[in-house]
Amino acid sequence: MAATVEYVKMQTNRILLVDDNKTNRVVGELLLKKLGFAIDLAANGREALEAFASHSYEFILMDVQMPELDGLEATALIREKERMLCSRVPIIAMTAGAEEADRDRCIKAGMDDLLAKPIRREALIKVLEVRSISVPTEFTKPEESVPADRHKAVFNEEDLLETIGGNSELLGTLLEYFVGDLPVQMGLLEEAIGRKDKETAVQKAHRIRGGAVNMRAAALGQVFSRIEEAVRQDDFEEGANALKEAKKHFETFREVSARNRQ
Repeated sequence: MAATVEYVKMQTNRILLVDDNKTNRVVGELLLKKLGFAIDLAANGREALEAFASHSYEFILMDVQMPELDGLEATALIREKERMLCSRVPIIAMTAGAEEADRDRCIKAGMDDLLAKPIRREALIKVLEVRSISVPTEFTKPEESVPADRHKAVFNEEDLLETIGGNSELLGTLLEYFVGDLPVQMGLLEEAIGRKDKETAVQKAHRIRGGAVNMRAAALGQVFSRIEEAVRQDDFEEGANALKEAKKHFETFREVSARNRQ
């Protein structure tokens, strides 16, 4: 009769947040700290493996699509190591897509659940409750739904400000980084599309899309979603046309965010 392996559940209040996008890491870290967790950060799957080898975590939030080593590969390697350790840390995927096919890929790789970006408090807490993970800080206030209108589709500053705890100084820092970095990233994406480098173009479009969504720039994120899908289908012409549209959306975002900060 085969022996039953009992897995040890870690209770540390320390979690690992893995995302290749700096904006996503900053926003995610603040959200998790507000819930009372201690946070370690990793920018890709390789850094996640190094952190996992050095620390015990109550759970891991893992971005799916990252350079060097993606979230699916990193999860599979973590699960391999855990078989020898007789422990199992919950790994929750973070992805811009939350279709059934996305969930299936994540579960097959060894992940336990999936959260759609941008990560919201109530959705995260619900997933943690299913895994019997307690939130250190008492949480009672439900998130209020924000009416969809054109202005907030460009930049929902109110929602982002709530996520980062009303810290207007941090909001300014996030905007400065996002507005400064995005033209560089769009330039690299344009080059990749121009030389029909599908892998690089998909990665760049996906990364920009994630950052835009976390910055509550919904309209901008939707355009980069179209670019990503077009390039996946080898339609580089459509990708290039959509990128021109994205540049216009970015200028609108920059104007609206600057006006809001005056």
